[in-house]
Amino acid sequence: IKEIKKIIGLDEDNLLGTKLLIDNFIHVRWYTIQDFWNELTTELSNRNFTILKSIKENDIDDLVHNGNKVYLEIEIMNYDVPVWIKNEYNGWLFWGVYNDEENKRPKSLVKKIDKLKSKYSEFESDEYWLCFKYFGETEQEMIKFSDFSCEGTFKLISGKYRKEMIIKLTNQIEDFINKLQEF
Repeated sequence: IKEIKKIIGLDEDNLLGTKLLIDNFIHVRWYTIQDFWNELTTELSNRNFTILKSIKENDIDDLVHNGNKVYLEIEIMNYDVPVWIKNEYNGWLFWGVYNDEENKRPKSLVKKIDKLKSKYSEFESDEYWLCFKYFGETEQEMIKFSDFSCEGTFKLISGKYRKEMIIKLTNQIEDFINKLQEF
């Protein structure tokens, strides 16, 4: 802490820059989250995914400004495979195929996913998810929008890094869809 204080107090520019960051970081968080989901949706649309459900700005407001427990999620479709990309409050970003009473999936899709899971160990499942996968090759890449102290989340402030992660996420989902087509 003493070293950090020393750097901040080194000169007037450091002091003012730190104050500017502190005073505006809540807005940096809000726009970073919005940019991520908007740019992700654009990338998915450019790759011929149909967007079935999008993020609402009110949800970002509730998460960032009010600290409410909000799920940020979108639903997309490609080759008749519905995929959710979701960040549960205080949880990590993940994607997968959801299956509950309201969203019953055709038996043919369930069989394909079961075959895919038996062939590829990278996917998990539970009572509601036919399969899902947490995003991030390493812990440093993992994203949790409720916590910008996580390295992977904080680095999304960088437009270049954000684009890299969006491409990586979209590639993972496309690869999943392509693997499903094998069955």
